[in-house]
Amino acid sequence: GSIAAADNSVALGTGSVATEENTISVGSSTNQRRITNVAAGKNDTDAVNVAQLKSSEAGGVRYDTKADGSIDYSNITLGGGNGGTTRISNVSAGVNNNDAVNYAQLKQSVQETKQYTDQR
Repeated sequence: GSIAAADNSVALGTGSVATEENTISVGSSTNQRRITNVAAGKNDTDAVNVAQLKSSEAGGVRYDTKADGSIDYSNITLGGGNGGTTRISNVSAGVNNNDAVNYAQLKQSVQETKQYTDQR
């Protein structure tokens, strides 16, 4: 049988155990199950299915992966790593030494350099 031991809990399937209030269990700590044929969630409190999760990850920027499979927090490759170029828009002006500069800052720097060399 199944055990729903907490208030407002539901245990579905043989050997399922629900020990926390307001939960639904489809297995136990030693007998996990998959829930299949799940429709895509649409409301904020709906569950998502794997297709939705994969779709949300597809357009996200992610850190690179090291050879050992761990996350490389020092590197991000844009454009899917296909060697193409990717534009980054809405970049704030760099302030600190390790910040990126935006195009406006670069143009200003080039203009100041030209003015300096023209005066020489």
